[in-house]
Order: sequence, then structure tokens, then C-alpha cells
Amino acid sequence: MKKHFLLSMVVMLLLWQPGFGQALLDKSGWSIQFQDEFNYSNNATLWSNWNWYDPYTDPATNLCGKEFCGQNQKYVQANTYVDGSGAVRIKTVDLSASMPVCGPTNSATAKYSQGAIWSKYMDNTYCSNGVGGFLYGMFEARIKMGKGAAKYGAFWLTGANAWPPEYDVFEFNGNTPNQFFSTPHWVSTNYQLASFNCSSSITIGTGVKSLTLPTNWSIQPGQQIVIVRDNSNWMAATVNSYSPSTGACVATVSSSPGGCTTWAGLGNSWDNVTCTYSGSGTYNSWRVDCRRGDCSCSTVYDKPTPGRLDEEYHTYTFVWTPSSVAWFFDGKEMRTDNYPDRIGTDCNWRKMVFGIGMGVNCPGALTSDEMYVDYVRVYKPTVSNVWNYKQYSSQVIDRTQHLLNVSEPANTAQSK
Repeated sequence: MKKHFLLSMVVMLLLWQPGFGQALLDKSGWSIQFQDEFNYSNNATLWSNWNWYDPYTDPATNLCGKEFCGQNQKYVQANTYVDGSGAVRIKTVDLSASMPVCGPTNSATAKYSQGAIWSKYMDNTYCSNGVGGFLYGMFEARIKMGKGAAKYGAFWLTGANAWPPEYDVFEFNGNTPNQFFSTPHWVSTNYQLASFNCSSSITIGTGVKSLTLPTNWSIQPGQQIVIVRDNSNWMAATVNSYSPSTGACVATVSSSPGGCTTWAGLGNSWDNVTCTYSGSGTYNSWRVDCRRGDCSCSTVYDKPTPGRLDEEYHTYTFVWTPSSVAWFFDGKEMRTDNYPDRIGTDCNWRKMVFGIGMGVNCPGALTSDEMYVDYVRVYKPTVSNVWNYKQYSSQVIDRTQHLLNVSEPANTAQSK
């Protein structure tokens, strides 16, 4: 979550549909390297295992996450606590009556407080330079979301030295309690993905655009891109289709909110673009940029069984290997990416820290309901060069089936 509870939804979210051949999570070749079952009642024990604020932000300077809905949100330690029943609870609080400052050297005020747990545990198994953090592994948490339209929960790994990189295991918007989404955030040089010449010229403006991009490129339907001639002539588009074998790509430039007269980007990123195109004319030489200050592509999943994510516990698992990154929900594969630029292999750059937390979403009224975290576990393969973690089935998988080949520690929160 880029070290705060903000997601600039500048990617088109894809709806996941059940299908054949979906993989089941298989932990038989994995062992737990770190776990916290929260089976204690003393918050001092909690904070011996976790940080309550982003450990790479100086708490003496600034405890506010970046503003959301125009309002700052401040990390407050008391917003995260163990409940004595085998779970840690995380809450958000409306601070409208007090509006505290973000820190001794930051006079900005915060309207809301938020809670989080950030890992103190780090692993050097695959990092010979001893920088700490994480490189590869299986990361899992069992969580019940906080209820209410204004709730925004997440479980993520993010770059400890810089952002991006980031892997969002899940993000949850309380306005859609039967959905969650996952996102890899990666970086390309200057956020420029490719330069290309068109077989037929492309005219700046709204509508469907046909492009011929490089083959085997890291792009997929739903990804938002910027088709750039220069800083005055460009179009923000959503990818409809892309053929890795031919490079043929179809993308749509929305008709709303229309054109603008000046370039609204920042450097080589397009975070501040508030219109769909700029300039005019027909050209056959272009480049394609990432749509924001990182490259990212989110996938939205409908909950595959009845019920709400804020009324039930569910298990969210992220598996990061040298050749792929994969997301699982209750042991069923939801998404796998094997594009090389989305898979971190460098300890210096991909030093990661993971966190779980909840902030304030927009719009919606803030309720007192809390997020419950039953456990957090980190696994590594029992043999360092073995990364098998999926079983495949030619049948449609029963969505209520439990994980296969798993020996789990005892868990007291099952009855909650």
C-alpha cells in the first residue's frame, strides 16, 4: 500500500471468473520460518514481534500516511491490540474533534487514525549480502475484514529501501464487501515500457486505438497505459487485448473527462493526469508509459462462495518464487504472474517488509467495526531450489474444499 492506506485506482480492475484447471495450494514442500498466532493477551508481546508504524519512517518526524480523500491518516499504536482470544484487532478512529499534528516536525493535521502491524522479522536465506528483508517465500494471513463502507484493509509487501516495488496480497474496499483485489507494482526505466512505430497512424482523441507493441511484453487486459508522442500530445488508455505472440494490442481512450490543454504528468510518471488526452494530430511514432509513478495491474475477485468478507475469516496467501508470483484465496489459485519485470530477484532493490493494516476509505461513514487477524505465517521451501506449491485439477474445484497436503499448527481462532 505504498506504506500508507492509499490506492490511486488508475488501473482498470479485472473481474475474476471461476474456471477449469485452477490450482490448489500445496505446502507439502514448505516449512514455517515465522509465525504469530496471537495466542497471548499482552500487547508487549505483540510489539516485541511487530512495529506499529512503518519502520522506515521516522516516528519523530511523521506518523501520517499520505492523505486519502484529502485527509491525513495517522498511525496510532493503540489502534492495534491483541484481544486475548487468539486474534489481533486493528481499528480506525475519527479524530475530527482533535485533529492532531502528524509529528514534531510536521505540522499537518490528521482527521483519522489508523492501525497496522509491520514485520520486524526478516529473512536472509536468499540474500547473500545480508541486507535483511525478504526475497522469495510464501506469505499467508487469515483475516476477517472490518465492516463498513469507509473501511479499507490490506495485506502487503513493500520495498524497504524505495517504492516501488510492492506486492498487494489483497486490498479490500468496504463499499464492495464481496470483492477484494491484488496488485503487483513494479518499475520500468523512467516508467517507459516501449517505443514503437504504428503500421497505421494513430489520431489523438477518444475511442479505440490499435497498436502493434513488442512481443512477449509485460501487459495484460485492464492495464492502464499512456500512449505518448511527446509531453503535449498523449492519450491515457485502458488495454482491451494484447497478443504476446504478435504484439497486437487494442486499447480504449475514454470519452470522459475529455481533453486538456497542458501536460499534467510529473517527470516521467502520470500520477496527476486528470483528463484522457492532450493535444491533437495524427502520428505513427509513439512510446508507451506506465500510467502512474509505478507500473501496476490490479485484478478484482468476486468472492467465490456466499457470504461477506467482513463477516467471515478467510486465508490470503502470496507465493513469490524466482520464476513467478501467485495469489491464493482459501487455498485456491486466483492469479499467477510470470513476467520477469514483475518478479524481484535483487536483494538490494527488492528488500521487502510486510504489513497488515486498515485505514479509511472514501466515500463512506466510518464505523467502529474492526479488522481481525487470526494469524500470520511465512514459509520457505524445505529444499532451497524446489519451488513447487501448486496442484492442478482438470475438474472445476469445489470452492469450499480445504487446502491439500497441509499440516497446520493449532489455531484457537477457528471458533471466533
